[in-house]
Amino acid sequence: MKYQEVIDNIKTVMNREIPMLLSLSEEQVSLKRNSQNRTVKMLVGHLIDSASNNHQRMVRLQYAPRCGHSMPNTEMGMLVNHNLRYYLL
Repeated sequence: MKYQEVIDNIKTVMNREIPMLLSLSEEQVSLKRNSQNRTVKMLVGHLIDSASNNHQRMVRLQYAPRCGHSMPNTEMGMLVNHNLRYYLL
């Protein structure tokens, strides 16, 4: 699948689902509904958190020492390099 197809598919899902989510009342999104006793708010929060964590992983992998790259010499770069060495070596 080409990148543009992926982008178009994501836009299609967003255009379909965002209006539905915005139409829900506070009561609907706060009611615990699933077998894990989670609310819609909790599920959406979990999805956002997972997406953020996955994005961070992709960014860090760009600078993984195994690939011959390292993060820029910044506080964040030093922290990421330290953590990567700990987990990858």
